[in-house]
This record gives sequence, C-alpha cells and structure tokens, in this order.
Amino acid sequence: MTDWNSGNDAVSRSPSPSSDDDGASDTSTLVYSQQAFETYQHCVEEIVQKTWPGLEKEQIAVERMHGGSYNRITGISFNAPESKRFPDLTTLTDHLAPLRFVYQYPELPVPKVVAFDCSSDNALTKPYIIQERAPGRPVLHEYPAMSHQSRLAAARQLGRFYNNITTINGNRIGKLVPAQAELLDDSWSFNIQTFITTIFETIPLKTEPYHKQTQAKAAFQGLLEIFQFRLNRDLADPYDFRAPYDRSFLSMTEDLYRLGCFEDTPLTLCHLDLEVYNILVDISNETAPISAVLDWDDAVFASVFVACTPPMWLWGWRDGEDEDERQANETPATVENQQLKQSFEDAAGATYMRFAYKPECRLARRLFRFALSGIHSAEQQEEADQMLKEWSEIKPKST
Repeated sequence: MTDWNSGNDAVSRSPSPSSDDDGASDTSTLVYSQQAFETYQHCVEEIVQKTWPGLEKEQIAVERMHGGSYNRITGISFNAPESKRFPDLTTLTDHLAPLRFVYQYPELPVPKVVAFDCSSDNALTKPYIIQERAPGRPVLHEYPAMSHQSRLAAARQLGRFYNNITTINGNRIGKLVPAQAELLDDSWSFNIQTFITTIFETIPLKTEPYHKQTQAKAAFQGLLEIFQFRLNRDLADPYDFRAPYDRSFLSMTEDLYRLGCFEDTPLTLCHLDLEVYNILVDISNETAPISAVLDWDDAVFASVFVACTPPMWLWGWRDGEDEDERQANETPATVENQQLKQSFEDAAGATYMRFAYKPECRLARRLFRFALSGIHSAEQQEEADQMLKEWSEIKPKST
C-alpha cells in the first residue's frame, strides 16, 4: 500500500534536536534501505524546482526530519511565503483521499496538500506528496513543558476536535478511496471501500459511493460482513488457527447488538491513530496550541464508539507509554488533572460521554480493530484471548 521498503505508517513530525544527527541518518538508511540523504536531497531539490518553476537550487533548503515508523519525511523551505513537508510513499491514492476529504472541514487542523505525483516518473522514482508545514512539534516532546493554561487550551481544542469528527458521517464501514481514475486538483469525489488486512495484503470487500447517511444497522451489519468473510476465508485452510476466533468475534458482535450497543450509532470518521506523536502543538500559542493532526492514512468510517477513545494522556501523562483504558474514567489524582479531564469532556460533548467509558464500548473498539487487521501474531492472539475473556465476564448472562 505504501513504500514497502520502509512500511506503511505515515507520521509527519517537526524537526527534533537530533534530526541532523549522523547516527540517526545512518540507522534509518540501513534499517529501511533508504537512499542516503546526501544524494536523496538532490532529488528533492529537483522535485521542488519542477513544482515551483523559477527557483534556483541555492534558494532551496532540504532538511532531514524524523518521520514515522515507515515513511520518509523531509522538510523543505525556500524564498517563498510557504514552507512544506512531504512523506515518501509508494502508492499514494489511499493516502491522498482522506487528506483531501478532511480538508473540506476547516474545523479540523489538517495540513493542506499542495502538490503530489502518484507515478514514479520523477526524480525520486516513487510517488510523493507535498503538504503545508504546520508549526510546532509533537505533543510527545512538548507536553511535559507546557503550562497548565496551555494544557487546558489544548484539552478544549482536542475536545472540539472529537466533537466535530463524530458529526462527519458515512454510509458504510471502510476507508475513503478516490471515485475517479484521474485525480484532479480541485474536483474530487469519494467512495468508501470495506476491506480487511492480512499479513501480506489488503483485500477489498465492497465499494460504494460515499454519502453522509448512515442506515439503521449499518454499523452492526458491516462488522458481521467482515467477520463472516474472515471466517469463510480461514475455514478454507484446514491448518488455519483463526476460525474459532472468527466465530467468537461474530458471537461477540451479536451480543453487543442484543445489548443495544449499536442503537443510534452512526458511522463516523475515525482517525485510528490519534496519539501524542500525531498531534502537533505550537507552545508559542497559549490560547490554541494544537496546530495540526497528522497521519490520516488509516482513517476510516466506523461505529461512532471507535472515534471516542479517551485521550488519557491529557490528564494522566505517562511520557508516551501505553495506557490502560480501563482506568480512563477514574478521577485524576490532582486538581490540575481533574480540570484537564473536565475541560476536555465539556468540549467533546454528549456523544463522546455516551461512548467513551462504558466497558462494552471499550471492548467494542478492540473488536473493531480485529475486524480490520485480524490476528497475525502470538501477541495479537493473546490480546484477542484477553478481550474475549473479559467480555465473557462482564456481559449479562441473558445474552
């Protein structure tokens, strides 16, 4: 789906103090088989000159930046009003579609796409995308040093983000893909494609034109469709261990439906990786520090409870370490953290409060992840066992 030499998780980040460290460059070049930066930067300069004719190489500064786990991120600047960043991708349309879609919503802080090439007929010999460069650095690096007032402002901003994104509805579970073969700069239409991923590939199941109406039972029926497809596929291989899990996932989906967990649950836009490394903050702006939300590659339409994962780092900072969502609604230990949680919840609104903290909604979010990604490792198998065990313990005996 993207540059498989370096993986498939596009994360745009601002420069860090070590971004020019030679050791970091050597490591990423060797581990991900990337072209050495010393030669790569000349290809970038050529791209910039073709995108903005009239620029001389002396006017262009190419900056090594920390990218995501997989895609290569490079900063560029020149004598023009804007500064840009672009990730290095192999197949671009699936990355472009959600970016172009969310840019229709100015209330969502998303860097604008200003240029792209979906072919390999360019100096980089692979597709690329150029976006406006947002100010700031990831929350992961800045949050510990932010003042309480700045944190409160960020909590309110992020709460409004949750409030806004849960009002963007779709008609089926799946990801946005372009509806047309020619990707025009100013005229895009979209399809929603239901899919599953395996360890080797992404398998599309069904594609429909995007529209904003969620039909009754669409969320429930969409999950059933995905798990039934997985079950049929796994049963075809007598050595596949996953068929019993597929049956358990189908059963859990039906249990959740009987409990009313799919009642009045529209399909809404879900980011799926709204973590501290994908949220930029500009600490010079104390009233609105969040400057951008990055990495929309994996955005999908899903049941609204998927979009309501509590951002526990706001009121329980753990330096980017994993959080236990079972503790998300516990009262924070300090007055300041209680204020952060309350400020976020006030801004996030009633939909968030309905779907964020209930144990059945938390487990339904995990179930949805298994619907899309399946089980491909011993760790994922253990996670599935834990989820199913907890569900058997908390579900009413009548289901």
